[in-house]
Amino acid sequence: VEASQKEILTVARKLAEETMKNFAQKYPSDPQIADSQYWLGESHFQRQQYRDAAEAFLGVTTKFDKSAKAPDSLLRLGQSLAALKEKEAACAALGEVTRKYPRASAGVKAAVDREQVRVGPAPVDGGVDAQARHEVQRVVVEHRHARDERRQLHVVAAVERQVLHLGLVDGAR
Repeated sequence: VEASQKEILTVARKLAEETMKNFAQKYPSDPQIADSQYWLGESHFQRQQYRDAAEAFLGVTTKFDKSAKAPDSLLRLGQSLAALKEKEAACAALGEVTRKYPRASAGVKAAVDREQVRVGPAPVDGGVDAQARHEVQRVVVEHRHARDERRQLHVVAAVERQVLHLGLVDGAR
């Protein structure tokens, strides 16, 4: 029973990810895109797909830097980069959170402090210079290009078959 629940949860997460991607493509100017992009990144992060998570979080911090999810996304970007063993880029992203978002929630600020201790020291001035910002983007782009597009298409097709098999979509039975 527990294995079945995990399988259903995995399928549901993958389906949700695909839905969020499709939503962003279909409605690129919708005000909910930032939230959708954040939750896409969070889903990848929870499944330890740190490259995809970093890409999603970077999208929020660059395209929607005024959104309510931007501070959280920058924190998660730092955590994703740390998980990818990109310490310098992770420190730069984490250092940028309080500089760029001084009014971020106490929870985000506390999480940044914890992560900076865990990952290592932030830049001396607490901010990030153009070179460090470039490093963050370089790492994400490098990892994005490392993905195997054919494998992703295969996974999406497999998920769709599983969703249909399990009857999770209306009319699938």
